[in-house]
Amino acid sequence: MFLVFESNAKEIKIKKKNNLTLIQNVKSYGVSLDQNKNIYIPDFKNNLVFVIDDYHKKINTLENNKNILISNPHSIAFLKKKLILVNLGKKDQNGNIILINEKGNNYKIIKNFYKNKSFKKPASIFVDQNNLIYISDVFENKILIFNEEFSLLNWIGLLEQNMTDDFKKKNLFDIKLKNPHGI
Repeated sequence: MFLVFESNAKEIKIKKKNNLTLIQNVKSYGVSLDQNKNIYIPDFKNNLVFVIDDYHKKINTLENNKNILISNPHSIAFLKKKLILVNLGKKDQNGNIILINEKGNNYKIIKNFYKNKSFKKPASIFVDQNNLIYISDVFENKILIFNEEFSLLNWIGLLEQNMTDDFKKKNLFDIKLKNPHGI
């Protein structure tokens, strides 16, 4: 499949062969495909996720409701059959990570990633072929690396004085990152 994703402040164009899907009045930084080639686009302006089928015939949305908490969705990825949504949060809130089952009716909020350490402003996510999960945290200036159970394995960023020795041991690279957004 060849997919072109164009985004600006007003619209998203998705082109696949001779099909063109146009979604207007959105703001998005990412796109992801599930195993059925459905396209998922988080829209942080409207607090929802667009779901477009492989044939560009049907557009659905995942919206904030009693079953799913969506708050300023910024990035999206898949871990096996589960959707991982990065909620940046509002200006006065910390962000979080939402793990949603394949039917979209059950979710788990992941706020803390190591003992009592919580996400501040998670911005982007990537899942590699070994199901390792990489999440950038803009305010923490780190890229965090998790296994599929969301146990912290490693991280990339500067060491801080108030970190425990156990947490310091997980640092892969002691380098300065400034507001890492993309992975």
